Amino acid sequence: MNPKYRNVLKNNDSKFRLIGKINGLSNEVKRARRKIFSTDNVTRRCRAAYRKRILGVDVRHHLLAYAFLRGKPYSQIERSCREDNKPSVELIVRAAIAHDSFYSISTLVKPENVAAWLKGEF
Repeated sequence: MNPKYRNVLKNNDSKFRLIGKINGLSNEVKRARRKIFSTDNVTRRCRAAYRKRILGVDVRHHLLAYAFLRGKPYSQIERSCREDNKPSVELIVRAAIAHDSFYSISTLVKPENVAAWLKGEF
């Protein structure tokens, strides 16, 4: 990783916005999981499972965006990943840019940089 991009979130308010979003999504996943196991109604259980799956994908990409901005190697975050479950570069870029308070992150967060990070080259 380029030394000047070690931790873009250091002394940056965007960090707190991104962490808040991750925590909020994580809480919603927990609520959906509780709903899955607490209800006997099959329809409600399926809806909760679908909601948990969608929220889980969103949380994953926000966590990956956070790791990218902190300068953590992708191999430390997800040690192994099936070919059909690879993260989306576009969703990671969207998650990082959506929480950029002062437009300081948008110079680093480009699809080609995120793709290189996922391959372990950045």
